[in-house]
Amino acid sequence: MTSETNPPSTVSPPKREQFLQAEKQWDLARLYQDLATAKGKATGTGQSRSLSRIEKLHLRGLLCGLSPAEMACKLHKSVTGLEADLSCRIYQYVKMLVNKSTEKMENWRNVCEWLAPYKIQIEETSLAESSKLPIEVTIKSEGNNIMVSNIIVIQNNNGGVKIDINLRVQEDDSSPRSNAAGTLGLTRAKHHE
Repeated sequence: MTSETNPPSTVSPPKREQFLQAEKQWDLARLYQDLATAKGKATGTGQSRSLSRIEKLHLRGLLCGLSPAEMACKLHKSVTGLEADLSCRIYQYVKMLVNKSTEKMENWRNVCEWLAPYKIQIEETSLAESSKLPIEVTIKSEGNNIMVSNIIVIQNNNGGVKIDINLRVQEDDSSPRSNAAGTLGLTRAKHHE
C-alpha cells in the first residue's frame, strides 16, 4: 500500500482571517455596532442587524486600502460580483451611518474618508516631551540658513515610530547657488535606563 503525499498548499488563509490588519488601525467593534444600526435603517427594519461575516470581510478589505479589484483577486471572486455586493450593502450602510444616504459614492476610497472618526488615533509626543524616544538631530549646511521646528515623534500601539520634521531652508543671497548644500542627519539614540 502506498501513501500519497500532497504538495504544500498555496491556498490563501480562510476568508474570516483575511484583512485582519484593519483591526490594528480601526475601531472595528464600534464600527460594526454602528453599521449594524445603519444596516437596520437601510433595510427598512429599523432594528439593528449584525453585519454578516462576508460584509465584515469586505469592509475590512476596504479599510485596509484595497480596491474592489484587489480584494476580488485575493478572495478569488469576480470583480463585478464583489462591486455589486459593495454597492448594495457596505456602501449603503456607510452612507446611512454618515448621513450621506442621498449622495453618490464616487469612489471606494470614500469609505475610509467617511469613516475616519473610527480610525484608531496614535499617540503624538513632541520631541521635548519624549523621554522614551530620544532623538539626535544634526544639521550641516554650507551657505544656507536652516531652521528646524516642529519635530514630532509619533509612536503607534505596535511600537512603530513615525517622525515628522518641519524644515525651513533659506538660501543665503550672498552665496552662489552652486555652493548651497546641506544634509540632515537624524538618528534614534539608544535609550539607556
